[in-house]
Amino acid sequence: MSPRVPVVLGLSGDPENEAEALTAGADGFIGKPVESLAQFQHAILSALPPEARPTGLRMVSEETVHPDPGALRDDLAHVAEVLASSSDTGAIDYIARFLAGVARSARDEPLEQAATALARDHSADRALAADLARISGLVQDRLAAAGGA
Repeated sequence: MSPRVPVVLGLSGDPENEAEALTAGADGFIGKPVESLAQFQHAILSALPPEARPTGLRMVSEETVHPDPGALRDDLAHVAEVLASSSDTGAIDYIARFLAGVARSARDEPLEQAATALARDHSADRALAADLARISGLVQDRLAAAGGA
């Protein structure tokens, strides 16, 4: 068996996954969206054992991380495809959680709220037709605006 790497970090767009990551053995957790390169670097370096941390001064960029429009379009197209082709209720939970993370990263509050409502209603065994129609419409609107529909 290989020796353990110096640090294992959980990374998720769903902040509720932090406890699960730590319970599974992660040394820390980074919630998405990652706002800056400095924040990302700090999270990694602070989780390293002291002997593995770099010494001396290091350049820290205050650059803000912006979502990649192409990746966002690809993620939205994936959601649209799964919505159109799946009759499996397991896919609904996946779509709701995935889309909430995508929306959070894109700072798209209406889309995040719709995805969160879908996840909540699905877990409560409520009717989903209105939620699914709303999600589908929002996703199609975002794709059209991004030139991907």
